Amino acid sequence: MPLLPSRQISNVHNSMDLVINQMLKPFLIDEDLTTGLNALEEVKKKYPYLNEDGEIAAIRQDYKLLLDYMDKNVKDPERQKFYASFCQRGARVASSFYHQVLLHDNASFRQAKERVAHINFRPESVRHSLEDFVADVAMLELESPEERQKKSEEIYTKHQHQLSLLFDHILVSPLWDEETESFYDSLLTSPTIDSRDACLLVSAIMLACMNCFDVRKWLALTTVYEKANDEALRQRAFVGWVFALSPLKDYVYPTVRHRLNELFMDPALPTELLYFQEQYYFCISAGEDGAKIRKNIIPGVMQNAQFDVTPNGVKEKEDDELEGILHPEAADEKMENMEKAMGKISSMAKEGRDIYFGGFSQMKRFGFFYTLSNWFVPFYLEHPDLKAVHEKVGDSSFLQNLDAIGPFCDSDKYSFALAMMTVIDRLPEDVRNMMKHTDLSMIGEMKGIDSKSGAYLRRSYLQDLFRFYLLYSNKLDFVSPFLYDLNDDEEIENTFPFCNIVFQETPLKKEVMPLVNFLLKHKEYYLAARVLEYWESMLESTDFHLAYGYCLHVLGKNEQAYDNLITAEALSPESHDVCKLLGEVSYELNIWPKAYECYHQLTEWYPHNWRYSLKLAVSEMEMGQFDDALQRLYQLDFEHENEPRIMSELAWVLLHVKKTDEARKTYDRLFKTGHKDSEDIANYAYTFWFSGEYHAAANLFRSYLKAVKGTSDDLESKGKGATLIRIFHDDQRLMDIYHISWQQMCAMRDLTML
Repeated sequence: MPLLPSRQISNVHNSMDLVINQMLKPFLIDEDLTTGLNALEEVKKKYPYLNEDGEIAAIRQDYKLLLDYMDKNVKDPERQKFYASFCQRGARVASSFYHQVLLHDNASFRQAKERVAHINFRPESVRHSLEDFVADVAMLELESPEERQKKSEEIYTKHQHQLSLLFDHILVSPLWDEETESFYDSLLTSPTIDSRDACLLVSAIMLACMNCFDVRKWLALTTVYEKANDEALRQRAFVGWVFALSPLKDYVYPTVRHRLNELFMDPALPTELLYFQEQYYFCISAGEDGAKIRKNIIPGVMQNAQFDVTPNGVKEKEDDELEGILHPEAADEKMENMEKAMGKISSMAKEGRDIYFGGFSQMKRFGFFYTLSNWFVPFYLEHPDLKAVHEKVGDSSFLQNLDAIGPFCDSDKYSFALAMMTVIDRLPEDVRNMMKHTDLSMIGEMKGIDSKSGAYLRRSYLQDLFRFYLLYSNKLDFVSPFLYDLNDDEEIENTFPFCNIVFQETPLKKEVMPLVNFLLKHKEYYLAARVLEYWESMLESTDFHLAYGYCLHVLGKNEQAYDNLITAEALSPESHDVCKLLGEVSYELNIWPKAYECYHQLTEWYPHNWRYSLKLAVSEMEMGQFDDALQRLYQLDFEHENEPRIMSELAWVLLHVKKTDEARKTYDRLFKTGHKDSEDIANYAYTFWFSGEYHAAANLFRSYLKAVKGTSDDLESKGKGATLIRIFHDDQRLMDIYHISWQQMCAMRDLTML
């Protein structure tokens, strides 16, 4: 089930998408400068508040100069380059218009703009502010404990306020020029600012770029990804530049293409993108995982727990002395069951699943989460909004080692700390003491989780983002990179990174099959099929066509599956897997020569697999090779006595060779096994009909009609008679063998209806 019914995107974004498509297409796809400039002027008429500082006229003037030289027969080898640069300038104006509409019509962006409207964020002032904070914190060590606490609160409160405003400034900043990009490249990779501050600002750049793509903001993210020494910062930049590409499904800027080529010179990048995509999948599966935990695991935990949750708080269960005498092993069993349940949760966490989403999704209503930047700020205990938590809980080991309690993302750590403030008084005394004094610093290592690894940090950040896009009060003001409906073609195209056009013709294609195998493992056949369809023109291998054929087969598209499997067979004639699936698909499509060919080969490879021999016999029968089919079925029936599927096919073939008595006896044996298939009841009726025992045949056809009640469209819409006529027509070959005329069919129908 999807977490949301449709792609999470506001009407503002929908209308703006139409505008940007109209404006960008002439410049980036058609490369028709005049048409593009005309489109910009039309949009400007529609939105009178748009401003472009005369750039449209300047582009026209420069273009006219180019045409004037062309008219004078001046040969200019740079003419095509100039034309392309004019198109790029036009695309920049289009993006600027898009950005202005965003600030005008989108509530969250408009409010952020208002918050910073009268603040001057000069680059050097920004740098000095961030560097001064680091120095001020370092100087706290020289203060007395009492003075240190007071000054610490002042420093962190002031800094967090400034940082939140800087976040808003970046979010609503217009398209960057080269100088601005260079400043943030240098600032965010500088060792003189706090890495947590850099992480927050990288998130602001990502958010801005995703809602209005800016090449220079995107380039800044890639620079931080390549140059940052802090792994958490590097992973945020990585997620940022990948997600910021999602709006580019139709347009690939030349600069972006060139930069991607540079990034892919790192041979590890395709594999990192694969791991990213797998972690992304676990995020969007959080709702399903949460339901699994609630339904299958939590009841066992609560049943075996040594405490009760009451309206007045958590209370320890009193020991039952009589239970201990009568069932001395019960305590050990409860502990073992508890460990098994917790082990399942731990295994899901190690796999990368978002096991805490279900619980913490209910804890995002604290005032903390009404500040936009707080959704992206890395967890730190000195955050001003946690002051009340410190006053209530104190400097406990529990809060100091919150990282060790579980693989929480930063958002959930804040939720946990804020929630703890509301329940601390209702916890048993010994639990409160344990929280204050127990050292939990080794729990993370004991669970085998490396909280410093890039994979862990990236997963944690993805979970932060997933919570923001799903739970933030104004989430619809932001274009979401997450896929909420795994069966929606448009959503997959818009959000799933491996289906982004910008990655075509990159080394990422070598990781397509590993991703498809991952999706198949998790039974995401539709999503896997879409990924394969997207890369179809760039991949040609047995594995590709086999996987694609399998997905299509599972999705009920056997005709397309057959075509892919025929291609796979041509590429690898000796592939057992291809032969198995091609045989199955051919069998279901009634393509009997190919089914015969496949199952004949499979019986040679697997002579002891009676199922392959059975399907070979059916293929022989359908091709009219009744004697061969009968001999094979006799052998199978002898070797696998009382196997219903073999007896059913044997009786059916016996009918076709006019051995009605033997067919009837075989059906008698079949029904004694408890087999109740409706088709076999109808076929059993044939053995009486074709022997002239019409009364018994009619009774059996009545039994057949009862058996198919509620399952036959003919029976529901046209009645019982139509259902009988349909099965008689389906078995026309058998009717011809016994010379059953249309009149005889009608008579049997009417006799059954009496």
